[in-house]
Amino acid sequence: MPDASLSGEIQRMARQAGAVAVGFAPADEVDQAHWSAFRRFIEQGRHFTMAWLENYPEIRRNPLKLFTPEATQGTVISLAFPYRHHDANPLFAAYAQGGDYHRVLRKLLRPIARHITEATGARSRVCVDSAPILERYWAMRAGIGHIGLNHNLIVPGAGSYVLLAEIVTEAVLPSAAPTGESPCDSCRACLRACPHGALSADGTFDAALCQSCLTIEHRGQLEITLKGPAIYGCDLCLKACPANRTTAPGLPVFAPRDDIRTLTRQALAQLTPQEYTRIFADTAITRCPLPQLLRNLHSSK
Repeated sequence: MPDASLSGEIQRMARQAGAVAVGFAPADEVDQAHWSAFRRFIEQGRHFTMAWLENYPEIRRNPLKLFTPEATQGTVISLAFPYRHHDANPLFAAYAQGGDYHRVLRKLLRPIARHITEATGARSRVCVDSAPILERYWAMRAGIGHIGLNHNLIVPGAGSYVLLAEIVTEAVLPSAAPTGESPCDSCRACLRACPHGALSADGTFDAALCQSCLTIEHRGQLEITLKGPAIYGCDLCLKACPANRTTAPGLPVFAPRDDIRTLTRQALAQLTPQEYTRIFADTAITRCPLPQLLRNLHSSK
């Protein structure tokens, strides 16, 4: 039987940790429609240079395979943490200007996963962009939001300036109904805002035209001139989304660091390796090495 009291304890602990949404979905195979869409995305090469998306398809299809031996039942707990701060530097995606979310969220979720295991004996695993999980799909299945045309999760009342994380556990917990498909029926604001046309009205996405992918994931030469203010990531589709007119306040740990908040294009152009390390240490911006950051700077308007 699903453990309702444990579910309540998890909700309480997650809210205390700063989550604006917490939901539960039965851990099983991704439904055929979403899995087919993901496979088409890969087969058509629209994942561009993100070759890691091709890895571990069996786990992406069924998160119970994260465990060895494979679990026979369980729950995917999806959580959303807000990061938006209005004094962020437009040169960088807002999520990356404070503490590295991988470390921050893993630290916040480990006590919850440990509590589940201690209470039930069930294996539990924290996933923060570190496991082959279709995060937005599971968040939708767990009832915490819907996937917009910009392919971001929109949390009702909190917007889409949120970072997602999961706890996959063998424990069976009460589940919520999925939120359903995106309500973006007549709104095309994100499509109009996308600087290179990565988004389409039919819901498809081309990473080769996404400024976030180009500036962060792509290691080679840039064949296009970057548009918009950012040289690391891109928040233009988020800024354009009506759901983000009112968003949940960002957690303090994600507030822009002073050295990043005040950084200018001129200062960036003269950045030394030592200054790069000092300014960006323990942030997600280190995903982008200094030569690549300077490549982005010189390739932007």
